[in-house]
Amino acid sequence: MGVHRGHGLVPPNHAADDHDGSADDRDTRPVDPEARHAAVRINWNLSDLAAARGRYAEALEALDAYLEHGPVETEPYEKKIEFLK
Repeated sequence: MGVHRGHGLVPPNHAADDHDGSADDRDTRPVDPEARHAAVRINWNLSDLAAARGRYAEALEALDAYLEHGPVETEPYEKKIEFLK
């Protein structure tokens, strides 16, 4: 018996995913801006958590990941200065 893959049945001996993972195979749907912001913002939260535990190298790494997205607020940049002191 075949497996349902959305457009009909795929024979059991057929590869479920015949994509090679190249750039052409990536999902190109637009990303929800709120979901993207939440995903980026988690690095800010991880930075706070690591700093609170005294893990400053981890805090700086997470903060740098957050800063890669160019936040407009100044607090993250000020926090980085404090971590580097």
